[in-house]
Amino acid sequence: MMNHVYRERFPKATAQMEGRLCVFIHTYCPESVLPLADGVLSFIHHQIIELSRDCLTKSGEGLITSVYFFELQENLEKLLDDAYKRSESSELTFVTELVKKLLFIIARPARLLECLEFNPEEFYHLLEAAEDHAKEGHLMKTDIPRYIISQLGLTRDPLEEMVSREHYDSEGPVTPETDDSAEV
Repeated sequence: MMNHVYRERFPKATAQMEGRLCVFIHTYCPESVLPLADGVLSFIHHQIIELSRDCLTKSGEGLITSVYFFELQENLEKLLDDAYKRSESSELTFVTELVKKLLFIIARPARLLECLEFNPEEFYHLLEAAEDHAKEGHLMKTDIPRYIISQLGLTRDPLEEMVSREHYDSEGPVTPETDDSAEV
C-alpha cells in the first residue's frame, strides 16, 4: 500500500509545519503587530496565536493525531464564525487571513496523518455494519436508485426528470400548431 510513502513524508511535513508555525507565531503574535481596535477581534487574534502555540508544542512532543487536527480546524472555524457574528470592523479581514494562513500551515501534515491513521479493514467493517443495519431496518427499499438518491441527499430526483422527459418525448413537442390552449 501507499502507507510507506506517507510514513516517509510525514516527518518532513511535520518539520516544515513546525518551522512555519514558529514564523507564524513570531510574525503575528499580538506583541509583533499593531493592536486591534476591536476588542472581540483582539481576543480572537490572541486565541488564534494560542492555538498555533499549542499545535507547535504538541507537535514537538509527538502528540498530534488526526483528531487533534480536526478539533483545531473546528476551533478555528468557531473563532472565525464568532468574529463574523460579533464584529463588523474592517480588521475582520486580518483575522480571516490569520485563520487561512494557519489552516494552510497545518493542511499537509493533517492530510498525511489522516492517511496514516486510516484503517481500511475497520472502515470495511463499519461499512458492512451500516449496510446490514439498512437492510434489517428495511431502509433499503426495492427501488435501489431512489434509495441511493435519497441517501445522497439530492434535492431533485433525476429519475423523475427522465420519466417526465420520456413522457414529453412520447407526446411530441408542444408548438403553437399542436398546442390546443394557445390563444389565437
